[in-house]
Amino acid sequence: MEIREIHKWDVDINEAKAIQENLRKEILLTHFSGKLRYVAGVDVAYSKVRNLLFGVVVILNYPELEIIREYYGECEENFPYVPGYLSFREAPVIVQVFKRVEIEPDLVMVDGQGVAHPRRFGLAAHLGVIINLPTIGCAKSLLCGSVGTLGINKGSYAPIYLDGEICGFAIRTRSGKKPVFVSPGNLVSFDDICELVLKCTGRYRVPEPTRLAHIKVNEYRRIYEG
Repeated sequence: MEIREIHKWDVDINEAKAIQENLRKEILLTHFSGKLRYVAGVDVAYSKVRNLLFGVVVILNYPELEIIREYYGECEENFPYVPGYLSFREAPVIVQVFKRVEIEPDLVMVDGQGVAHPRRFGLAAHLGVIINLPTIGCAKSLLCGSVGTLGINKGSYAPIYLDGEICGFAIRTRSGKKPVFVSPGNLVSFDDICELVLKCTGRYRVPEPTRLAHIKVNEYRRIYEG
């Protein structure tokens, strides 16, 4: 699969901001019309004892939503924690892992934001531009904006508004439970994302691709660190 080397990662905050504002012009929010056969889940874990990040890409079949491949990697942590710049902290290890992926997914779900981001360029959008695959950000918390009225039943969703525009949706994946916050990353549209997220959700609040990625990357971290 194609991995675009479009900028360096060793940057400061001002350079990172400029990269976000420049690359967001490359996001293409277009209708997802492909066949859903393989879905990737992406997540990152932080070392508890050293300056390391661990990344995972799990490939699930669809509609079974069972893991058929797992890919792992680790790298040094080289960017500080700054809200709104998570991709410069986490994307390097994810990109490294994607270079090992042998089954190209039809859809990638990222534990992070897509365009529901102050500069419309969160981790899922950044990654989607680099790997040039349909990508959705599926976060457990709201980064920015405000949410409209949301019903309590599974499948209910409400728009996330930022500066008077829709940038994503809060969606109820389980009745009466907290929503997840989804937004396009690249090569999917606002009209697609709620349906795709629900298709990839099982009995838990968090959709299976990112839920299983979270489990696997933490298992990997524990094994790596002994």
